[in-house]
Amino acid sequence: MSLRDQFDERSLGLAKLLYDYDLLGVYQDPSIAPDDVEEYDDLVGTLRTGLESGMSPTELSEVFAQQLRDQYGLERALAEYEYAFCEGVYVWWHDIDERVSLRVRERIVREFPTRSDARTVFRLVAEAHDSERIQAAVVVAGRGRMPGIEEAVALARLDWRDLLVNTGLAHDNWPAVLDAEFGTE
Repeated sequence: MSLRDQFDERSLGLAKLLYDYDLLGVYQDPSIAPDDVEEYDDLVGTLRTGLESGMSPTELSEVFAQQLRDQYGLERALAEYEYAFCEGVYVWWHDIDERVSLRVRERIVREFPTRSDARTVFRLVAEAHDSERIQAAVVVAGRGRMPGIEEAVALARLDWRDLLVNTGLAHDNWPAVLDAEFGTE
């Protein structure tokens, strides 16, 4: 009986994310790829335990990188290298609206480290507008405060152009301003 035979639907989902991530690159070359898709199943428990205990993506990436060092001998495994993957796992686990771009989600997670606050902000930002530019303006205007996010969402619904002016995203240079605030995708 393999470890995978004991997985429920959520664990199978985590296993699929790990397979797609393929951190060692074992599935990239079909001539050397294992016959099964279970190469990373031993990491499912680490992710699941962290997610069920309420870890943030940052905390999860630290635990995940430590597991890679301990279990796989990857001494160069660092939390910042694993953050994007762990943030994606966090988003999948918590069923966060993916209409919000990765770089805006990362900023939200940094500014609202508690899971419940981050989920609320994800929802508010996604519902404010479909445009990344306007969603980013909501986050910038919110300045890491829930009341600020709520005020920015209200302004976006009333007149999103005023929100863009207030956050420096109204002019032709808005892509550069967005990259400076949120990094490039």
